[in-house]
Amino acid sequence: MNNLISVIVPVYNGELFLERCLNSVLSQTYNNLEIIVVNDGSTDLSAKIIDRYSKSDRRIVAIHQQNKGVSSARNIGIRNSSGEFIGFVDGDDEILPDMYEFLLNNLLKYNADISHCGFELVKNDKLVKFHDTGVFLEQNKFQGLSEILSGQKVEPSTCNKLYKKAVLSNIKFPEDIKSNEDLLFNVEAFYKSEKTVFEDVVKYRYFHHSDSASRTSFTEKKAQDIYEVAARIKNLLTEDSIQKNCERFYISKLLTIIKSLKQNDLYNTEVSKKIRAEVAGIDTRKMGLRIYLTKLILVRFPFLYNFTRYIYDLFFIKNQKWKNHS
Repeated sequence: MNNLISVIVPVYNGELFLERCLNSVLSQTYNNLEIIVVNDGSTDLSAKIIDRYSKSDRRIVAIHQQNKGVSSARNIGIRNSSGEFIGFVDGDDEILPDMYEFLLNNLLKYNADISHCGFELVKNDKLVKFHDTGVFLEQNKFQGLSEILSGQKVEPSTCNKLYKKAVLSNIKFPEDIKSNEDLLFNVEAFYKSEKTVFEDVVKYRYFHHSDSASRTSFTEKKAQDIYEVAARIKNLLTEDSIQKNCERFYISKLLTIIKSLKQNDLYNTEVSKKIRAEVAGIDTRKMGLRIYLTKLILVRFPFLYNFTRYIYDLFFIKNQKWKNHS
């Protein structure tokens, strides 16, 4: 294999983790890489670290811009990429040594447009979540989209994936949206693909940092952004073969927004009223008992929400203790 992979690394104030990230990319067993590091207006030492690395390895391309957000940084990277394939790595994460060799092997072997792998999540130096079941999925467009929408096996992140650049033509990260932008990008990419391949073996390592932009408190703006992403996905996926899954995804997403607004004392805000009004008009009787009851409580009888949470937590904790004891 001699195919060039463009790896896009957006960075904002990542001086504490950037060297670890770049070293993991530079140490890949597949070395025909173009590593585009986009400094998104960092105010710490990130710019100096990027420039130092770019001088020491010709594969690194340094781009500096004013702070415009991670979506803008990724879009700049795509526009400046030369590779036949594109991957993304966040500047505070790291990848296992053979990730791109692994992803490219699967992509070429099965003639796929997108190849993705498992991941693990590290929080406070402890492994708290991982996907490493060994499950293998070779899927057509609509099968892949169904997995993305369900969120059960397939991670909506862009970072554990390798894309044919041709699939990403005319697709951009939404720069007006700060939440769920990866999900929207992936739905559009999977929609343009003919085949995707997924092997659930850990090759990407996410790190959870308390000051990460993706983990800030829930706000009206965040609610509006998630709602906008869900609406754009709903408007894109209208074919009969995916519409049912899309409708279920849409109502589930809206209910999740309402629940988060409720938990953050934002239930009576304008965005909450707008979303609740839309949910009230959706027939959920054929979408399963969980969705039906969640809608009933969050929209019709919100005063029952805290009580039902208490009962659920009480049962869940008691059940977990029983399992641990047995």
